Formats: sequence, C-alpha cells, structure tokens
Amino acid sequence: MQEINETVVRMPLLALRGMVVFPKTVASFDVARKKSANALKAAMDGNRLLFVVTQKDFYIEEPERNDLYDMGCVVKVKQVLKVSDNVIKVLVEGICRAEYKNFKNGNNFYTADVIECTEKAVYNR
Repeated sequence: MQEINETVVRMPLLALRGMVVFPKTVASFDVARKKSANALKAAMDGNRLLFVVTQKDFYIEEPERNDLYDMGCVVKVKQVLKVSDNVIKVLVEGICRAEYKNFKNGNNFYTADVIECTEKAVYNR
C-alpha cells in the first residue's frame, strides 16, 4: 500500500536511459545530453536534489512527457566527475519514490512538480 504525501516541490528532471534508481540505493550513470547536464547543474547550484525518471524507449533523444514513466526517484547528487567535454559521470543516492505532474520541457532543461510517495507496510495475518 502506498500513501502519497501531497507536498509538491518543483525540481529539475533528468531522464534516464535503460536504468532505474531506487530509494536507499547508490547508483552511477553518465550524463551526455545537454538538457540532462543543465538539469544536473541546476541541482548542484541548489540543494543537490534531482528527480530521475526512466525513459520508456532508450533511443529517444529528446523525450516528452509520454516517453517517460509516471514514477521516478528523488536523488541526492553525491559526486560529479567530468569525464570529457560532453560526458559527466554522476553518483547519486536514492531518497524516495515519487510521481510528478506539470512536466515542463524548457529551453535549458526539464522540470516537474514532484510529489513523494511513501510506502506503508501491510501485514496480512
């Protein structure tokens, strides 16, 4: 059973290709797209929080709202390493599952209004 906390927070959104980040796990991935790099920069300039969500189709270069899953993960950026001029390696820690609304495809990066989903244990006896 899940309960949705109605606190809405506007966050930079980063679309992931071929991977999912879960709460309470550490993940590493490369960022190469310009919009993703800009979302990462916005997170680093702020509270280091970022909303990551997986793309449905790995090959779409500029995903829109329908190209992304409904649930993602709020992550805290732990480490950023510039590998080359256009590739950044990122280490993140998953904080909580979340869903999003009001997806915005801005000129520089994606943003969304993020709502945390909390899990409640249910025991059947």
